[in-house]
Amino acid sequence: MKVSTRRVASLRSCLVPLLVGAAILSSCSKNSTQSNPPPLPVVAGTYPSSGAVLSDSLTGPITITFTEAMKPASFTATTFWVDGKPGTVSYANGIAAFKPTTPFAHNESYTAHVAGSVSSQAGVQLGTAYSWSFTTRDWTLMPVVVKFDSAAAEEAGAWAVTPCTDGKYGIAGWTGLSGNRSIYLAKVDSNGVALWQKTVAAGGYGQASSIVETQDHGFAIAGLGGDFGSAGLLIKTDATGNVQWQKSFQGVGLYGVTLAADGNLITWGGSVAKYSVSTGELLWTATTTGTVRGLCAGPAGSYLYTSEIPGDFDPAKSICGGRIDAAGNSVWFKMYFHGHYQEGYSARAMAASADGNYAVFGGWDPSQSRAGGVAAKINAAGDSLWTSRDEHGWFGGPITSGCRFRDGLVGFVPFQTDNHAMGPVVYFTNGGAWIDYRPETWTAPGIRQAFWVYSGIPRGSDELIAVGEMTLENDTAAKPRKKLFLRLRYM
Repeated sequence: MKVSTRRVASLRSCLVPLLVGAAILSSCSKNSTQSNPPPLPVVAGTYPSSGAVLSDSLTGPITITFTEAMKPASFTATTFWVDGKPGTVSYANGIAAFKPTTPFAHNESYTAHVAGSVSSQAGVQLGTAYSWSFTTRDWTLMPVVVKFDSAAAEEAGAWAVTPCTDGKYGIAGWTGLSGNRSIYLAKVDSNGVALWQKTVAAGGYGQASSIVETQDHGFAIAGLGGDFGSAGLLIKTDATGNVQWQKSFQGVGLYGVTLAADGNLITWGGSVAKYSVSTGELLWTATTTGTVRGLCAGPAGSYLYTSEIPGDFDPAKSICGGRIDAAGNSVWFKMYFHGHYQEGYSARAMAASADGNYAVFGGWDPSQSRAGGVAAKINAAGDSLWTSRDEHGWFGGPITSGCRFRDGLVGFVPFQTDNHAMGPVVYFTNGGAWIDYRPETWTAPGIRQAFWVYSGIPRGSDELIAVGEMTLENDTAAKPRKKLFLRLRYM
């Protein structure tokens, strides 16, 4: 068949554009496949999120995640950091983490940064640096151990605790019915498990208020006994709680006992006195002013004490402090809280602080209806470094005991507050600012959150051993109180 030249030319004019178009499409398809880059990594989330509070452990870590898997090696101290806070950086399981070398401070703001040079597994960099800010939570004390004698038939309470040289703890308090209580004494481990327990007859209303381990690994206990607690008691036991001697002081309150440098006993109540640890013989009575409510060892064998004296308007009292030398002679005496009309004070305790100074604890009644707590920090010369006062009665009562803790001081307030029977723990900074921590989150199955924490001592740098009482029913009716042992951790 003969095909005309004109038809061939026509076919050629139609096919050429089609072939050219197919070639162009093929070329575009190849170029598209070859030039499609890996996706850019994008920040997917942070912990804590921007503007949020770091509510978990202040030891970290804080974290950041991305939409792409990232190269672990691209995360270093120079590509992931927190302003003013050294730390270590890691990347694993899709999470980049920054862990501070030392814990984040409480109540502080921090800003974290990630450099734009961090890259994905495909080698694509973040490009634009990313920053976010967060704050840290307030300090808190959380219970590591909460132990109470729920199975005991009678009421009981623990009011005092002392460290022992073998790492255990001596605790003292009361047990029995309200009109016939005995002194309670036990030695426990750091979990509150009793190694042994003893009771000592008190002749009526028994209540231990202070305990100290003696050099022979026995204990000395100060407290009250007799009808309605009308007599002071001083008891010395051996290492297993057996009474070696016991003294009673009719009509004289006895609030505390501690060891003298020579191993004998220093007591305080109506005044300060020294007794032989082996026989209970009175060695001397100090020259003090007012009713002595708290005492601690001072420099060069001396003792600092806090007392209360009548204020300008009866029955208001003033809180004072004094110092006696190793023989009981007065060195100085000063006033820290002046009682007057509608403003009475009560002295309760003293404690040595970690910086070589001392704290006076007590309470005041700003309205004649609701008590508050007070504290003063003084030096060995009695000069006031700061005073702090619960102006609105938030504590619900005076600070009845205290101790050094971390870089500040802790006081205990075993009174009912805001319709909840709790023992607030009050933390004072070195500058006198305070944080009133109420243990509303201390829970245990089937029990009411009703804690009265009477005293405590530091355990290491971040824990407190505290003792007190608690009730077991979730209602407002009066229920039996039980001995309470707490190990609290600063977190």
